[in-house]
Amino acid sequence: MTTRPLLQRVLSTDPTVQVSEAGIAVLRIVTGLLVASLHGWHKVVQGWQYLTAGSDWPLLHDTLQLGFPLPGVFAALAALSQFVGGWLVAIGAWTRVAALLVASTMFTALVFNLQTGGPDAQLGWPVRPRDRRVRAGW
Repeated sequence: MTTRPLLQRVLSTDPTVQVSEAGIAVLRIVTGLLVASLHGWHKVVQGWQYLTAGSDWPLLHDTLQLGFPLPGVFAALAALSQFVGGWLVAIGAWTRVAALLVASTMFTALVFNLQTGGPDAQLGWPVRPRDRRVRAGW
């Protein structure tokens, strides 16, 4: 057996290479946990506080601004798709469906930020060079 560089073995798509399976699993787990914790958790908590205490839910405002027909339902679905979808990707259950839901929610957020100049609009600078201002508010 020839020894290949570690990076080539980790990124290999050959199912007989155990190192590549471990590398793919680590990427899936880390990505799922990051999506669930950094993108989904606070949206779920804010949605729960909105329902129970009537506090502000910024995701609901964004969903209203996007023009979705049932903004409360779509905001809840977006928050749950990021939180639950991230966990499903991390544990490897229904990975393709969960990844599709997370990706579609993230794509919608990207389009929204590029259209409104939201806090992540600076990430789309090559796509939209006419507006180089970066909003400081998170």
